[in-house]
Amino acid sequence: MKWFTTVFLPSLEERYKSRGKLWLTAKQTDVCDRYMEPGTLRGQRRLKVGDKTYCIQIAPNGCANFYIMNAEGWQI
Repeated sequence: MKWFTTVFLPSLEERYKSRGKLWLTAKQTDVCDRYMEPGTLRGQRRLKVGDKTYCIQIAPNGCANFYIMNAEGWQI
């Protein structure tokens, strides 16, 4: 879990911020699915780290849309 929160998520966040959006491959999605908790929507996974909530929405093809929400619930 430590590797996931200190290495993997920050690398995704860096690419997300530079591009404005980020789609994960099926393998990246599998890694996220292993460490994140189920969200309120079908296919959604979330993990709260500090004041940010990292989220993915898994598509039928196994890939996922990655996004980050702040403490107020707004997408960063």
